[in-house]
Amino acid sequence: MLDEQHATIDQAEGLKRAIALGYQRIGITVSTPEDADACRHIEAREGVRVVLFGVHLTGLSKERAAKMAGLVDVMTACASVHVREETKKRALLQAGTSVPVFALTQAGKEAMLERLKDVVSPLLISRSALPHIEPHKSPRPLV
Repeated sequence: MLDEQHATIDQAEGLKRAIALGYQRIGITVSTPEDADACRHIEAREGVRVVLFGVHLTGLSKERAAKMAGLVDVMTACASVHVREETKKRALLQAGTSVPVFALTQAGKEAMLERLKDVVSPLLISRSALPHIEPHKSPRPLV
């Protein structure tokens, strides 16, 4: 924790702390393109590997969804119409249909596949155009 007294959330500072502690492969959740961009700059400067997970993205504008999709490795669709549209161009893997999670890079795909190894319930894996959305299961309204 960066600041126990105030519970400050600062993804870039958290990344710097992880690097200072010696971590080389780091996963970080980000909810803004600005946080994602800051983490990518640190990643390049420090020579570490960061897997970015875009989360809590409902309400993102079309432009911000596109920017976020260009920066993160994994992206949750939440109730975002723009995230769902953006994934049509980039998704390599999708998990779930109600609130899907998309791998947008090879690193994201590998992270998601690694996680799926631990799922004990049956899984269906099938080739499909992405995103595969079941409208009757999706949050409403999409914003």
